Amino acid sequence: MKLDQGEGMKLVKIADYGITEEFGYLPNYDPARSLSAGNEEWDQFGKEIPKLLTI
Repeated sequence: MKLDQGEGMKLVKIADYGITEEFGYLPNYDPARSLSAGNEEWDQFGKEIPKLLTI
C-alpha cells in the first residue's frame, strides 16, 4: 500500500505537550531566589557557587 503525501498523518502542536516556543520544556516562571526560612546557609552556598567554580 502506498500512502499519498500527508495521508494518515496528523499535524502535531507542541502546545499539546506542554512545550512553548519561548521556554521549551521549562516552566514559564523564574525559579525561587531563596529557600524557606531556616535554609539561609544553603542560600549563601548557592550564591557562592559561581565563584567556587572559577577556582
